Amino acid sequence: MRGVTRDATRPPKPRVLVIDDESTIRAALHRFFTRRNWICDEAEDGERGLEKLLAPGAEYTVIISDLRMPGMSGMALHDELATRRPDLL
Repeated sequence: MRGVTRDATRPPKPRVLVIDDESTIRAALHRFFTRRNWICDEAEDGERGLEKLLAPGAEYTVIISDLRMPGMSGMALHDELATRRPDLL
């Protein structure tokens, strides 16, 4: 049996970043998206989410963020992205 190769004409899988301080919410959304063949990355707070979003080559189809989190809230994350990466908004 030969190895599976990726068809160059097929579009890449969509990718989502879930930012939430509750691990149960992250786990539920992770299951939801991976069952639909998405790549799902997670961050446990706004600071970690911002790091992932600012990393070189970071490209997400969708970003889901909790609004109320310790440290950097979802709104603060949005404001920071509006300044540093307005192309994401």
